[in-house]
Amino acid sequence: MEWHYLSIAGLTLIAFGWFYQFGMLSNKGRELTPLLPLASAAGIVLLVLDAFAAGMIDVAMFNALTFIGSALVFMAVYSPSAMKMPAVKMAAKKKRRR
Repeated sequence: MEWHYLSIAGLTLIAFGWFYQFGMLSNKGRELTPLLPLASAAGIVLLVLDAFAAGMIDVAMFNALTFIGSALVFMAVYSPSAMKMPAVKMAAKKKRRR
C-alpha cells in the first residue's frame, strides 16, 4: 500500500465517525457515541503516519496534537469517573427507560 493511501483511509475513518454521529443524533438525541472519538483517533493516527512518511514533520506534530485531543475526549466521556457525573447518569437513565 502506498503511503498517500493512509491519508485517504484516515480521512475516511474520520468522516465515517462524523456521519455515524450525525445519524445517531437525528435518531436518538444529543448523546456522543463512542464510535466518533474512536474513529477520529484511528483516522488521525493514519494521518500522522502518512505525514511522517512524507517528511512533513510539522503537519505530523499538529495531527498528533489532534489525536491527543480526541483521545482525551474519549477518556473523559467514557471513563468510570465520568459515569458518576450527573449529566452522564441522566443519559444512562434515559437509555434504560427505552
